[in-house]
Amino acid sequence: MANVVHIYCRTLASARCRNGYYHVAEVGWVTVDGTPGRSTLQGMADWLRADLNNEAFSQVRSGQTARVYVVTCGDHQYIETFVDNTKPDNLRELPYC
Repeated sequence: MANVVHIYCRTLASARCRNGYYHVAEVGWVTVDGTPGRSTLQGMADWLRADLNNEAFSQVRSGQTARVYVVTCGDHQYIETFVDNTKPDNLRELPYC
């Protein structure tokens, strides 16, 4: 059985990464049963990689979702959504926590 969270808000890192982007530093999420929580970038990356049954999706108020996955650039992990050519479900487009 999958362990699913829906990410509904985020905060960005205070400094840009070497590619010029501000990576997500922390996310707010809710489980399917409505339990809320917050995780750092590292915490969410660790949780997603800990078990193949762990899944995260970004979710905007309209209900649109996109799968979130962990990407590694050098020795740095970050999270992003599957590219589906829409902006509303992009993690950077979610409201601030």
